[in-house]
Amino acid sequence: MRIPWVKDALGNEYDRSEIDRQPHSRYVTPLKCGGCGTRVSARHGNADDPDGRTSHYFKLAPHTPTCTYDLDQRGKQLIGDSAGTPVRTSA
Repeated sequence: MRIPWVKDALGNEYDRSEIDRQPHSRYVTPLKCGGCGTRVSARHGNADDPDGRTSHYFKLAPHTPTCTYDLDQRGKQLIGDSAGTPVRTSA
């Protein structure tokens, strides 16, 4: 699986390092998931906050069922294909 990436309105592809590019990101909104075309947006991280999140793209609608970046569906598929090796536990 490739690192999550997006396509911008001009069809250019970017990984999440583009979110924090200075003085500003080169992408042109709207952004779409590189795997399925679902609309996404970018969120800057907060390096000064130890509990903060890193910069990331987040979906604005569900991924398509076959998208490799749909982590929930991908996890279920891996568990199903494993014949019982990994075990899913509730948090």
